[in-house]
Amino acid sequence: MRSLVPYAMALAFTFSVSAQQGLKCTNGVAGHLEVPYAPATVPTTGLTLEAWITYNDATLISGYVWPTVARANQSPAQECYFLRVDASNNSTRSLRFKVWLASNVQLSTVYPFNPGQLLTWTHVAGTYDGQYARLYVNGVQVDISQQASGPIRDTNGPLRLGKGDDAGAVGAESWNGEIDEVRLWPFARSAGEIASTMNTELVLFPNQINT
Repeated sequence: MRSLVPYAMALAFTFSVSAQQGLKCTNGVAGHLEVPYAPATVPTTGLTLEAWITYNDATLISGYVWPTVARANQSPAQECYFLRVDASNNSTRSLRFKVWLASNVQLSTVYPFNPGQLLTWTHVAGTYDGQYARLYVNGVQVDISQQASGPIRDTNGPLRLGKGDDAGAVGAESWNGEIDEVRLWPFARSAGEIASTMNTELVLFPNQINT
């Protein structure tokens, strides 16, 4: 595990793992990046979480697995939000973005995908605007949650990239592919805004990584 020092900008909390090659993770193998907790990692009134990903749905370990792109607070049942594949124990191909509100309401969005569809680089984004969670793939909205209002709960945990919690088998929530150009904004961006910048490469990001 590596710890990536967070960097807060006026409009967005942003960082990139690599300009050309993303963070590589393997389901069943422990390894991830972790951003120490800071209020900027849990923007409670609204957020946009973006990333470029690849995912291999054919090489998961057996058992219950939940390959995770990003998750705020790794403690079981304490997450603030996450973006992951709900593979379960039958290799389900379903990308999920979820936010957990302070009122204990959970808003989820789901995108079923085809075998091998995410082997090529794909841009994904989840948003929460104070009422709805939305999920976007390549700048296009693919799902919207039911309506609920209120802030996202803040349980003070770190922001993990490439892994969810540690409750199951070793590496059961490790991603199975690559992750790059992760961006966290403290408000919900529109489809047009996401599409307009998703191909813009970040060139200013933290270069201090503690191993």
